[in-house]
Amino acid sequence: MTEPVLLPAGCWWIDRDDCWEITHHPTREDAEADHADRIRGDYGYPLSVKGAFKIYPGEAKQETLRCYEIDCPECGETVHVTRRYDICGACEDDIVTPAIPYEDPDQVELFDVVPHPRHPRPAPQPRRHLPGVVMAVPTLITTIGPAGAGKTTLRRACRPHLPYVSLDENRAQLAPCGCSNSLEHTPAAVEMAVQGARSVLAAGGTVWWDATNADRAARATLLVLAAEYEARTATLVLVPPLLTTLAQNQRRDDRPCLVCGFARRVPEAEVWRMHQAIAADLPTLPDEGWHWITYVTVPAYCEVP
Repeated sequence: MTEPVLLPAGCWWIDRDDCWEITHHPTREDAEADHADRIRGDYGYPLSVKGAFKIYPGEAKQETLRCYEIDCPECGETVHVTRRYDICGACEDDIVTPAIPYEDPDQVELFDVVPHPRHPRPAPQPRRHLPGVVMAVPTLITTIGPAGAGKTTLRRACRPHLPYVSLDENRAQLAPCGCSNSLEHTPAAVEMAVQGARSVLAAGGTVWWDATNADRAARATLLVLAAEYEARTATLVLVPPLLTTLAQNQRRDDRPCLVCGFARRVPEAEVWRMHQAIAADLPTLPDEGWHWITYVTVPAYCEVP
């Protein structure tokens, strides 16, 4: 791996309404031009930068952290990273850059930590395995949301450097065709995720479980897993309005794979089912046993305690 090059100033990127993508650019003008190029590619006709922002509004933002330029060891593309543990913007593979100083994340700032009054149980205290040595409190973060709600987008935006497990990525790794929706590999993908989560929790770390968790049984399994390690549990609820969720799912490729027969787009009936199941469970979600619950996106017609 080539040595990272520290850039002179924070990079610019566009925070778009339809999706979250980090494409770092040295100047604001470069970021806005790239935004326009993407819209041109989507619509197939020329647009000015101003015209592109009319179609897909976005806000130009500057990184608060200094960026490093480095060649991705997986795909070879030159990308910008801001932390020791980051993600390649080209191939989305994890990038570990030991030369970048490590900043220990403040777990309390991951979400608005407001314990629900109906579930006031305090978080476990740090465990002492050796006299005078305090181990970190393990934490399991989960998402609850239907397909297309933006769960992976949130994870990448919130704390991209945290260890995580993803059922989609595990299925893609297990399937010979590399499809993330190859459902026949779901049991093995779940087992991989459990083992990955166990290794992080056992070391006293924080792991993000990236999945829909639309069913109460799936969430109960995660709570049992966390209890084995006396881990704190936090869940982030993403339930956009149903039409928004369906629209976001529609952006996924609907062409079935020639090998496994599955498409990246989730069938609409399944999105409806997940959305309805989560909405029905929202009133009793605090009773399931989470330490913290954050309602990131919940439509007005859903009942939230």
